[in-house]
Amino acid sequence: MKVLNKLFGSFYNAFFSSIRIERIWKLAEVDFKKRYYNDKLGLLWALINPLIQISIYYLVFVLIIKYDKVENYALFLFSGILIWMTFTESSKKGIMLIKNKRYLIENIQFNKLDLFYSQTISIFIGFIFNICAYVALSYIMGIPLGLNALYFPILIINLFFICLGAALILSVIQIYLKDIIHIWNLFLLLGFWTSGIFFRGQAFIELFPPILYINPFIGLIINSRKVMLDNEPPDFMMLAYNMVFGIVVCIIGAFLFNRNWQKAIENF
Repeated sequence: MKVLNKLFGSFYNAFFSSIRIERIWKLAEVDFKKRYYNDKLGLLWALINPLIQISIYYLVFVLIIKYDKVENYALFLFSGILIWMTFTESSKKGIMLIKNKRYLIENIQFNKLDLFYSQTISIFIGFIFNICAYVALSYIMGIPLGLNALYFPILIINLFFICLGAALILSVIQIYLKDIIHIWNLFLLLGFWTSGIFFRGQAFIELFPPILYINPFIGLIINSRKVMLDNEPPDFMMLAYNMVFGIVVCIIGAFLFNRNWQKAIENF
């Protein structure tokens, strides 16, 4: 019993201590304010960026290409672009996080993983703001959310795991491969067009079934549209796989980072 108490006590102190949670939140708050509050339009930039992208792609696909196979295409685009933009921002910021936060690492004693937790949280604050805009737009268009939207927080947690894990892994790769940012931009471009953002993800699965397991964003975006746009329950098999994928990526990322972060400081 004493051994178990000690074990769970150590676990609590490592992951759920109030001091650590407060520190992570404060870092996230500072990072979020730094990104938006110094600009004249402030938080509105978090909304303007995806809206401009959606408007451009809607113009191209609906008015020029005459793509009409998907109903409520504006919301269809909105949901996919928001998820992909969140991942893109999180992963690219993760590559340079150690370099940008080196002053904190060198001068303050704390768990270095907290920097990645706080940065991902700050990005997701903007993501939640955009989700609120999506909900408002859906009501304006006469497509209110149904009860199945209650599944969406699970998908947000899944996305958080994937974003966090990718940021950790990329930060370690950056230590040994300085050009990773250019290589990663190519992967992001490929993912952007093969994640079902503009077309239904089922079409990619029919053409190449293994892509569902290679690219978790196909499943994430499909399930997001099911619960938010179509008011249907998610594909639970797809959801389970994506959740396991996200957790595994996080574990691998944390393991690699804990073994290599000191080397990163030496190299920068």
